[in-house]
Amino acid sequence: MCDPETRPQEFNVTQVGARSRHPDPLDIESMRATAGKLSAGDVPFPRFDDLDDWLLLLRGHLTLLVPEVEGMARALPEEHASRVAALTAVANTRVRLAASPGPGLVSATRHARELAEYLDALCDHHTVLTAENATENRT
Repeated sequence: MCDPETRPQEFNVTQVGARSRHPDPLDIESMRATAGKLSAGDVPFPRFDDLDDWLLLLRGHLTLLVPEVEGMARALPEEHASRVAALTAVANTRVRLAASPGPGLVSATRHARELAEYLDALCDHHTVLTAENATENRT
């Protein structure tokens, strides 16, 4: 069993479906914390048995965050730099989500770390877009 401090929190897939009916704000700080636990280069490889939990958690966060960032980006004018950057990040994330982790612990860990980096980047875009949309709505 892995250390409780580094083991991913339980992720309830039914919560993903519930999101569309209950538009609660995303927990960006929790998503950043999850990404940070895997994206740091000096973090040891997780146990193979725990890697599925990490991948499920990362995919769950990304499943919630991708449409949110995409919607926020599309609310900005087409030529807006933040819109273009965020939509590019969304497209790249979708490609990475569609990819398989590959065989073995090293490949699966690399895939999980890449997902963590995409999650962190989308959290950054979410923060920027939140500010940009607030500015656009004031004008």
